Amino acid sequence: NEEWKHTQAWFIGSVDENVQTCVRAAHDGNRLYFLFDRRDNYLNDGDDISLFISGSETLDATALSLRMHPNGTVECGSWDGSSWGQNSSLSGPDAAVHLVGTANDFAPDTGYVGELSIPLSMLPQSSDGYYHVMVMTYDGDSRDTFTWASNTNPTTWMLLRIK
Repeated sequence: NEEWKHTQAWFIGSVDENVQTCVRAAHDGNRLYFLFDRRDNYLNDGDDISLFISGSETLDATALSLRMHPNGTVECGSWDGSSWGQNSSLSGPDAAVHLVGTANDFAPDTGYVGELSIPLSMLPQSSDGYYHVMVMTYDGDSRDTFTWASNTNPTTWMLLRIK
């Protein structure tokens, strides 16, 4: 749509896969938005999308993990020094999801479009305006992300600059 036409897309998946996701990012000076366009032949409750954000090349307690479910709920988490954990004290992200199909009905589906909105004040500190960002998609027991990316190593993530 009009709000997203000037943004670049990141792609997760391969041309032959049944699950593919295009990701776009934008901000309005108050919030950071991510648009997820997920193609999925069979939607299930566990077909989630996780977003990881770090303000530097190393993880600390300010690094964020956000997991968006197909029903529009969002789980917030942070780095505890050795792994990602849920953090119920974090609040602020909103999600809107539109399913193209019906989850858990075993009938063919098309996928879903989700928008995740995060207050800029919730982001970890970045000394230069660059954020390390990783997206991971879940489809049952399988996971997919950017080639070679590890959710414990921000140097393998995409860079996103917020001016």
